[in-house]
Amino acid sequence: MTKRPSPRSPALAFVPPYAPSWFDRYSDWIDRRLKRSWILHLGLAVFLVVLISASQWAVGGLPFGRFHMFHLAIAAAVPLILEGMRYLKWHAADALERFRPALRKLVPSESLRYLLTTMPARGAFAAGFITMLAILFIGAGVSALFPNSVPSPGPASTWFFTFLDALHFSRQPVSAFVAVVLALLGWWTLGALIYQIFHQLRTIDRIYRQHTEVNLFQADRMHAFSSHTSRVGIAIILLGNLNFVAPEFRGNLGIIVVAEVLSLLGVAAFILPLGGIHRLLVLEKERLLGENAARIQSTVERLHHALQAKTLRGMDEFEKALSSLDREHTVIARIPTWPWQAGVVRGVVAALLLPIFIWLIQFGLERLMQ
Repeated sequence: MTKRPSPRSPALAFVPPYAPSWFDRYSDWIDRRLKRSWILHLGLAVFLVVLISASQWAVGGLPFGRFHMFHLAIAAAVPLILEGMRYLKWHAADALERFRPALRKLVPSESLRYLLTTMPARGAFAAGFITMLAILFIGAGVSALFPNSVPSPGPASTWFFTFLDALHFSRQPVSAFVAVVLALLGWWTLGALIYQIFHQLRTIDRIYRQHTEVNLFQADRMHAFSSHTSRVGIAIILLGNLNFVAPEFRGNLGIIVVAEVLSLLGVAAFILPLGGIHRLLVLEKERLLGENAARIQSTVERLHHALQAKTLRGMDEFEKALSSLDREHTVIARIPTWPWQAGVVRGVVAALLLPIFIWLIQFGLERLMQ
């Protein structure tokens, strides 16, 4: 009786640990259909500019054919956030690919890629909803406690009218409806961006702590994620300080406080995810230095025994051994334990100093024009 060949067990397919968010589905759709997302987002920005301007032209808020710079910025906000989120998604995947040699063996790279580049559907939805509520409550609170803190070209009897005035929208129903829809859409997208940043940084910290093969002599392999966290930090810093470009916001106390808080968050986003691997590299460095010290001690003790026994043979070997161990100590001591290059730190510092330079230039031009 012939024995039937046992069927080969198929390779286990990757099973996502959670459903992808609305943004990840949207990004995957773009990858399948368009390839170049900036074309779609540029078209979306143009459409929103026309929509906002048409709503103002219809109610007399602006002369027909005229555009307001603030409206252009509002129209560009959502497309820029979406394009920025796609960039962070792509760059995180690229950083993981460059980090692959530092991963431990048998680490499921496909699973790590999904965790790093894909947000949970519930988390992204909740983040957008919470961000909308938070901005509404904060805006209402600031308007009530500090009536002069929100720029308004005209008198405002309610927070909603103050909101419309600050965005340079007419108070007519059509204009107000467009403003509310765009504001909620922008805040929803902003919430997804905030959640994406938090999710990626937390995943990077997890990869460093749980899946990294720590090798002090090959620490350059661990610089891949520092380039990503630096970009995240720079984006947060610039996002908080771009308001200084607008003259009406430049001297506003609330805007200054928000900008400083976001600057601190940007620096924290750059440094904190790297703290776990920094501590592991410090421990590895201390271990290697301890082993080096033990070898030096052992060599010195053998040298002392040879001197006491008045055995002068092999003194050259002792001298060479101590010299080599001293050089080893110097090499280990010079290896940095923060996984970044000097250029990455300079980029973050430049982002922190950029608003100051912009303010100085604007201040100097204003003084010259007086």
